[in-house]
Amino acid sequence: MKVSLRFLGALFFGASLLASTGAAQIQCSYQERNGIIIVEFESLALTGDWVEENALGGQLGDSYIRWNGPDNVGGPSGGILNVSIQLHTTALRQISIRNRHENPIDTEDNDVWFRVAGGTWTKVSSSGPGTVGQWNWVTTDDEGGPDIILDLEQGQHRLQFAGLATDFIMDRFHLYTLGHPLANSEFQPESQFCVGTNYCTGAVNSTGSGTLMNAVGSASVMANDLVLRAKPVTSEAVGIFYYGAGSTMDPFGNGFRCVSTGGVGTFRLDVVIADTNGRFEFPMDLTTPSQLTGQILPSATWYFQAWYRDPAAGGANFNLSDGYEILFQP
Repeated sequence: MKVSLRFLGALFFGASLLASTGAAQIQCSYQERNGIIIVEFESLALTGDWVEENALGGQLGDSYIRWNGPDNVGGPSGGILNVSIQLHTTALRQISIRNRHENPIDTEDNDVWFRVAGGTWTKVSSSGPGTVGQWNWVTTDDEGGPDIILDLEQGQHRLQFAGLATDFIMDRFHLYTLGHPLANSEFQPESQFCVGTNYCTGAVNSTGSGTLMNAVGSASVMANDLVLRAKPVTSEAVGIFYYGAGSTMDPFGNGFRCVSTGGVGTFRLDVVIADTNGRFEFPMDLTTPSQLTGQILPSATWYFQAWYRDPAAGGANFNLSDGYEILFQP
C-alpha cells in the first residue's frame, strides 16, 4: 500500500537563484502569499532538453515547457529545474502541476522527476480519465498513487524538477496549504519573486558601482523574519537603513533620497557596519517600532533605503542605495 510522500523541510536553500539588477545580483525566492505559491514554468531557467512552446494553446501564462529529451526512467540524468521558494509558516502543503500529455495511453509520456533539494527523487505522474490531450491538475506519487504532500518548515527551500518522460508538458505549479480554497484556481497570477521591488537609483559610489537594496526572509508580519540588505559599499562603511510611507527621487548627498514621509514620517533603524564583502545587513523586528506611527502592519506598503558614509568619494562624503518597496503580508 502506498503512503503519501513527505519531505522534511528543514533544508535551507544556500545556492540561491539570482536575479540580475544593475551592477549587483539580488537573491530572490517566490513568495508565499495567503498560503499559496504559484510559479509559471517558463519563468525558470531551462536546462537540458526542456523547451518552451505555446503551439497547443490553453496555457495560463505566455507559454509552457515540454521535455524534449529521452525517457529517464532510471533517475534524473539532466534537465534539472531549480525553484527557490519562501514560506511564512511551518505546515503540510500539497503540490499540483498543471500539465498535459498527448499519448492516447494515459500512463505513457505522463511523468516528471521531483524532489525538495537534498531529498529523494520521486516520480510524479498524471494519469487517469481526463488527462490525455487536455490540461489537468492530476499530480500523484507514481501512477494513480497518493497526492504529493510536503512537510515544509517556515523559511527558504529549493524545489527541483527533472525530465523523465519524453513529451511531458508542464504549464505551472501551485504549492498550497492542505485544504486551501483556491488550491487549483486558474485565475491567480504568478507569485511575487522577490520580497520587494527595487525603484529609484543608487548613484555610483567609491566602489565604482551603485548600491542596491534587497531583502531575504519574507514580507510576512507574522513570520517577522525580514532581513534588509544593501551592497556594494566599502568594507566597514557605516550606515543606516530607514523607511517611510512614500517614495520620491530627490538629489541628496552624492546620490538620491528615495524615501519620503508619505504624510506619516520617516523612521531610522540602528547603525550598521558593512562586512568584508561590502554588504550591509539588518534583521528587522516588526514588533518593536521606534515610533507608533512607524508600526508595520499587513496590507501596508513601506519604502526602504540605506544611507551610508563614503568619504573616499568626496563631494558630500555620503551616499544612498536605491529604494526598495515592500507590500507586507499577514
